[in-house]
Formats: sequence, C-alpha cells, structure tokens
Amino acid sequence: MVAGKQGELMVHTPQDFINNDPIKQLQTKYKEFQNGFKGWLAKQSLPVEAAIVTITSAAQGATIGGIMGTLTTDVAASAPPPAASLNPQAMASFQQAQVTC
Repeated sequence: MVAGKQGELMVHTPQDFINNDPIKQLQTKYKEFQNGFKGWLAKQSLPVEAAIVTITSAAQGATIGGIMGTLTTDVAASAPPPAASLNPQAMASFQQAQVTC
C-alpha cells in the first residue's frame, strides 16, 4: 500500500446492479434525447418543423428499408427456387399456359 492510503472494500447490493444496467441507461439517455428534440422542434416555425419531420421520417424509412432488404435477401438465398418444387408435368402445363396467353 501507498503510505497514507488505505484500501477500501466495496460491497455491491442488487440495487447497485440495477442502477448500473447499461440497457436501462441507454433507454434513459434515448428518452432524454427524444424529449429534448421534441421540445426544440415545438419551438420552431411551421416550415422548419415540416422540413425536420420530413428529413427524420425519410432517414427512418431508409434505415428500416435497408434492414428489411438485407434480411429479405438472406432469406431468399436460403429458400429453394420455386421451379425445383414443381413436378415436370406441372411445369410443362404452366409454360403452355404462358405461351397461350
């Protein structure tokens, strides 16, 4: 030990672990940001508010679309092609129907 300093022993209670939960902290910070942003947005003029809402909605739609597109591509690659599940007679009938139409 360093002269003049004594070691400390800290006992953690279950409440300490709940307060230090990173998920809870992230949710709290997000709520604080969201409330602050909504408060700031309410103070803006109508054209500014409309522009900001449009931009944030477009960004949200692009993000969700990108995620869904990535997931859809992965699922489609793992599924067998539709023609592989049909029997030859059904496929010939289908092709004949297409030619007729």
